[in-house]
Amino acid sequence: MEDSRVKIHIAGSTVFKLFLLTAVVVVSFVFTWYTYDVINQLQKEAQEKVTSYVRLWVKAVDPSTPSAERQLIFDEIISRANFPIIVASAERTPNFWRNIPGVADTDRSAEALGKISKLMEEMKREHGETEIVFGATSDSSSSVAAELGVNFFYYGDSRLVENLKIAPYLQIAMVISVLFIGIVGFTNIKKSDERHIWVGMAKETAHQLGTPISALMGWLELLKSQSTAGVQPEKDDAVTLATALESMSADVERLKKVANRFGKIGSAPELASHDFDKSVRETVEYFQQRLPFGKEGAKLSFESGGVETAVINPELFGWTIENLIRNALDAVDSRSGEIALRSYLSDDGRWARLEVTDNGRGIPIGVQRRIFRPGFSTKKRGWGLGLTLAKRIIDEYHGGKLILVHSSPGETMFQISIPSGNGKETVA
Repeated sequence: MEDSRVKIHIAGSTVFKLFLLTAVVVVSFVFTWYTYDVINQLQKEAQEKVTSYVRLWVKAVDPSTPSAERQLIFDEIISRANFPIIVASAERTPNFWRNIPGVADTDRSAEALGKISKLMEEMKREHGETEIVFGATSDSSSSVAAELGVNFFYYGDSRLVENLKIAPYLQIAMVISVLFIGIVGFTNIKKSDERHIWVGMAKETAHQLGTPISALMGWLELLKSQSTAGVQPEKDDAVTLATALESMSADVERLKKVANRFGKIGSAPELASHDFDKSVRETVEYFQQRLPFGKEGAKLSFESGGVETAVINPELFGWTIENLIRNALDAVDSRSGEIALRSYLSDDGRWARLEVTDNGRGIPIGVQRRIFRPGFSTKKRGWGLGLTLAKRIIDEYHGGKLILVHSSPGETMFQISIPSGNGKETVA
């Protein structure tokens, strides 16, 4: 049973990781495809602009173009181009450029020319070169055009396109970073919860063992004091000795029961038909003897509904009742509190039910849905494991149901439903 649970947990974790990986791949592909589609559209628009730009460039340098029109073309079109431009001579020597990162338009130094020449070759490889013929007419031969003047025009992508080219990589990096942070955060939260649960289990263990151990130590001190006194036991002392031995035997049995409880955590317990009311009554009587202020303090009662059998594991079922009673004792006033347990069978006789009601301060509405979560507690010194263990014992181990029926200041009720073994059970 335990191996199958581990395998299911591992399989579920693997599926979750594969799902996250697939999601990252799909999202990254969609972002990349969309971004490159936008880049292609912008590059097509840039090519159309370059064609018009070259025509205007030719017109601007044509001596026959009126000076006013030529100046307008330079001021309003050529100077306002937002993409890198290089114009070279017939020998492909750069003689004009604009919007070149790191190189001023008027810089004619050898270093600047070297950078421009290198960039011009990159532009040529990426977008090709456009021939500009100055002064040519429709019937001009190539030799005449050459005499009139030939330049070559090169251009690069605008800053927007350049930024978009790295956008997919940034998006992928962001998705991976978010995924990594999510996995690390989830792992840390899980480890924190596990640490919290382990600490809580240690606290619960100490609490479970503390009462019987304290009682044993008390009886041992009493017997030791009588033994060192060197006095032969009188009749009353003999009665005290018998009482001490009986109580010590009960405490040893209690320790044995606690050890059995923790030994059953994490493994499927053995279930069988047992006296339901007897198990409840034993736990109630145990607490009645240890109530604060004795008979003058809080009251704990049990109303039996004659539930003789239920399919339970007595040790774990008793642990659940203890946790509910302990929570109720923490919620009620130590002198005027009242805790009432009532057992009964469901109408169809298939369910053995137990109600635990107290007149304490109640559970705030805003946190009622979280009371069964590991680590959640409304107590300043609580570890938030009592109700978690109780619910797991009833729901997972006994195939029953533990619910909070209602809670408000003055009345809180929990209900346990466990198969009675009298037929096919379906929790209502």
